[in-house]
Amino acid sequence: MLAKVRRVGASLIITIPKDEAEKLTLSEGSLVNVYLQKMELRPVIAPERMALYEQILEEGREVLEYLKDK
Repeated sequence: MLAKVRRVGASLIITIPKDEAEKLTLSEGSLVNVYLQKMELRPVIAPERMALYEQILEEGREVLEYLKDK
């Protein structure tokens, strides 16, 4: 489950969505085990756009090789 960290006063909090809490029968005061790992979200690039980027990079490689020695 991904959760967004928010600030409340001087603390950082993560909320548990209602459906997840119900699945685990959690209530106020329940103890839970939490594993934290910072996530980095990156945009998904459409395959056809990625192919175009790769084509442009390949075509530009010769020019870049030529320019690097100048």
